[in-house]
Amino acid sequence: MPARDQRQRTETYRRLRLGMIGAERKELLRLRDEDVISDGVMRRIQRDLDLEQVLLEASDSPWTGLEKPDEGAGV
Repeated sequence: MPARDQRQRTETYRRLRLGMIGAERKELLRLRDEDVISDGVMRRIQRDLDLEQVLLEASDSPWTGLEKPDEGAGV
């Protein structure tokens, strides 16, 4: 698969997953508000979503995936 196609697929996945995380956050609040889950459970799941979101947003950087900074520089 050409690198351009891979980048496009990665960006599409990233956008979709970030949208899904937003929907999951809303559902978490609903479940907590309706006493289906406790505050502690909600916070643990929110932490996991926070971590995943940080990783996805970091993919905006020039160094995505497992690439090291010097690998992209042609050194």
